[in-house]
Amino acid sequence: MPIMARRPILKTQGGTRMTVKTTLTRQELYDRVWQTPMVKIAAEYGISGRGLAKLCERHGIPVPGRGHWAIKKAGYEVEPDPLPADPSPDTPVQVSAIPIVRRKNIPTSLLRSATRPSTRLSSRTIYTGRIG
Repeated sequence: MPIMARRPILKTQGGTRMTVKTTLTRQELYDRVWQTPMVKIAAEYGISGRGLAKLCERHGIPVPGRGHWAIKKAGYEVEPDPLPADPSPDTPVQVSAIPIVRRKNIPTSLLRSATRPSTRLSSRTIYTGRIG
């Protein structure tokens, strides 16, 4: 069984995880979501794209549909869905995340062994029993 790489846990003096909190208005988040792909915005805040989508859904912020950025890249003009007036566009939205610490000086051999099995079997080996 391969060794699984662990995600470092950040601890403060009290022994709890540090959380980074950012507050935006609904209007600011709406503008960002329609200007930049959600995956990139989510990475800035340290959350997943799906987590950002859920946050937008919770606060009634419409998001671009599948293929939106491909259509836009092809040169077509895409009209964004309007931001609903209720609740107010000035309502604060809090984005909370636990930052991931990346260690730069880990040997690549250790990283490979943590993510890949030590031996690779080809389809020929599996079906014929011969290695090679």
